[in-house]
Amino acid sequence: IHFHHGETAILNWVSSQPLSGELPLLVEWAGEHPSQFVIFVVGHCAEKGWIEYTSKPCSDAEFVKPFTAQGVAFETKCDKLRNMTLAQAMKASTLRNGGHLLAIDLDCVETNWKSEVTKAEQVQPYVAETMKQMQGSGKLFQIQALMQQKFLIQRSYQLNKEVASWITDTHLLDGVNFLEINTICAYGMAISRSLGATISSTDTC
Repeated sequence: IHFHHGETAILNWVSSQPLSGELPLLVEWAGEHPSQFVIFVVGHCAEKGWIEYTSKPCSDAEFVKPFTAQGVAFETKCDKLRNMTLAQAMKASTLRNGGHLLAIDLDCVETNWKSEVTKAEQVQPYVAETMKQMQGSGKLFQIQALMQQKFLIQRSYQLNKEVASWITDTHLLDGVNFLEINTICAYGMAISRSLGATISSTDTC
């Protein structure tokens, strides 16, 4: 199993690193940071063909077992996730090494994907409107604080700086569940810290 991004087997990025090699490192990191709660959202599961991908449910055993084999709980029941308290989620995500890592199915998350958000000036209005719709909905949700781009990826340094300021200087992202950004090495640590994560000197790009 590898990580991928793209719609077809031809126009697609596939990682050279397999899940089997990266997941133990994440488990180790979680054990070294027991106060942090890490959620692994698993989505777009598929089998790669020569031209196209064949989509598969991420709740299938072939995708769940690599996580549970490492002691990582994989929750696929959306109703159960929606009704979990933080304390219950922390308990369910406890690893043998004391860390907290929980895998969940992307089908349980409102992704709020908007293909038409292609310019930096469109991002804040999208964020404001989507946060208004999602707050109090009782659903797990994601906000894309980024521009949708094709082929040539623009650098999002300035946009990420603005996103960091939205968190620290406004209430725009209060209560956000999952925040999606591009170019994480640009202000990613500041954004993460502002959202409540503990960042150390070793957490660098």
